[in-house]
Amino acid sequence: MNELSAHADDASFPLKPQRIVWELAAGAGRQATVVCDVGAHKIWMARMYQPERPNACIISNGFASMGIGVRGHRGQDRLSERTVVAVTGDGGFMINSQEIENALPIGTPLVIVIGTTTAMD
Repeated sequence: MNELSAHADDASFPLKPQRIVWELAAGAGRQATVVCDVGAHKIWMARMYQPERPNACIISNGFASMGIGVRGHRGQDRLSERTVVAVTGDGGFMINSQEIENALPIGTPLVIVIGTTTAMD
């Protein structure tokens, strides 16, 4: 059993990042592009998420600016015909949550997973 599937049946609440990564991998699979924001969840995504194709998982590196999740989702949604999922923390979400107001009138489908620091144990 690999590290990713070891958390498939974890019923902890709040959900642990490992379970969220497993759910993303199992649910989104080859059909989605994941944009990962900066925060504690970034470590779990980088460590455990195994994309099936190039550019299927976009993670902010370098200066690692917080807030890329929702904003990056909007950019990828315009470039991709695939489902785009933003994975962000509560802080990163609040930085660019106003993007939701811009996305809804033009019919942009939004899939946003928000983690909190209480779930990062």
